[in-house]
Amino acid sequence: YFHLLNRYFERETLSLLKQDLAQIVDFIGIVPWSPTNLVNSAKQSTLAIIPIDLSVPMQRLKPENRLLIMWRLGLPCLTSPSPAYIRVAKEAGVAAVCFSSQDWLENIKLLLSDSVYAKNEILNGQNYLRENHNRNSLLNKWDLAFESVMG
Repeated sequence: YFHLLNRYFERETLSLLKQDLAQIVDFIGIVPWSPTNLVNSAKQSTLAIIPIDLSVPMQRLKPENRLLIMWRLGLPCLTSPSPAYIRVAKEAGVAAVCFSSQDWLENIKLLLSDSVYAKNEILNGQNYLRENHNRNSLLNKWDLAFESVMG
């Protein structure tokens, strides 16, 4: 992946995963990005994981798009504690944010072993999407943005 602006400073995803998730790296597969691969991978997956290197200032500013996409695809998701992910998880009423290595391990085990809990996490995420990211709410946000610059 590219570290900056999807263009500069290419980095190897697997080496980052080995560094951060050494205990489970043997269970991780990397699939090249494309919309088709995303949908196919989601169909074969039990949960989604979005680790972010928060020591990099630009990474802290990432929006919640990936989390919302995972919920839309029907996957429970675990994330690093970026401000956007913390805010959305709290509003949705899900336990998606992992603050420590122990959190990652415990939450992965819980989602894989308790299908009822996992389904509730998905439902809460999808309810959040229906309430906050539906067509009308997005159009209203665009209307407000245009009105704010046009007077």
